[in-house]
Amino acid sequence: MDLITQENKILPEQRLWQAVLGQAMYDLLSDYKNNYVKSGDRFLAECWTSHKHKDFVDVCRFAGFDPDYIRSEEHTSELQSP
Repeated sequence: MDLITQENKILPEQRLWQAVLGQAMYDLLSDYKNNYVKSGDRFLAECWTSHKHKDFVDVCRFAGFDPDYIRSEEHTSELQSP
């Protein structure tokens, strides 16, 4: 099944939660030289993803992702590689 077909099956609400999670990952993985991310945003994203906050777990599940995998070092290193 190709990606376009899979994307059409994603509910709009799920896409919204994926965007929320994507922004948290962007904040978490951005360096402090990035003019679009404040240093405090990175710290908040790190706290939110590294602890088992119920809202983080809920957002991951609403987005269709496993919170333990999103929080894992394997996933973080995949996002950082070019």
